[in-house]
Amino acid sequence: MLSDAQARGYEIRSLESVWAAAEVPARFMALRHDVERPSSSLAREFFKRELSIGARSTFYFRLTTFPANETLVGELLEAGFDVGYHYEEAADVAKERGVRSRPGLDEHAGLIHDRFRANVESIRSRHHPGLRSVSSHGEWINSRLGFTNREFVSPELLEECGLWFEAYHPLFVEQARYVSDVAVFPERWTDGYTVTSAIDDGHTRICVLTHPNRWFRAPASNAGHLVRRGLDEVRYRLRTSRGFTRSRA
Repeated sequence: MLSDAQARGYEIRSLESVWAAAEVPARFMALRHDVERPSSSLAREFFKRELSIGARSTFYFRLTTFPANETLVGELLEAGFDVGYHYEEAADVAKERGVRSRPGLDEHAGLIHDRFRANVESIRSRHHPGLRSVSSHGEWINSRLGFTNREFVSPELLEECGLWFEAYHPLFVEQARYVSDVAVFPERWTDGYTVTSAIDDGHTRICVLTHPNRWFRAPASNAGHLVRRGLDEVRYRLRTSRGFTRSRA
């Protein structure tokens, strides 16, 4: 797929390289990978294939996936790839505090902002001192209560933390043709719109979001994810039971 894009004149770029360019390339495909499972083998498959054709991309890791991918993070940075933070503070707070509605989450905005600042600094000290960009993660609680984590990360907060941009910036999702692999099986792409579709339709600026766990088989990793997901919801249900929220206040 990427080789075909290169053959048709597209520069395969990371998000940060597009952002920092003195002049945005006339024809580019920006690649973003959200690493949502701890298994390092999944993200590494993307890295190996892109490296082999001279492409570069941006990998976003969650707090839970940075540790298992420590070696890969170093290899990515050494090879000229971007490494960013796939954040979810708002979702974490909603689950921990047993928040039952979107309006109820606003009460915890200060806590969410403080955690975001602290987590950005923690990642810089432990994993990537040059952290420059972030991308919003989507947890099950986001769909349940109807909010996105990026609603709580303003441009002012990004600037305060010394970050260049959030991956859902208009440059990548409005000024470019945004293509995502978030789809319900058997579809592979959102609304069935593929990278090839974007190229054939003549879009000169394309941003592609992929999730390694959707592309390669990893039974153990997937099983572990399902168990953690189930336990996560059980804990949330217990926290939203009668009297819990009041006792936590």
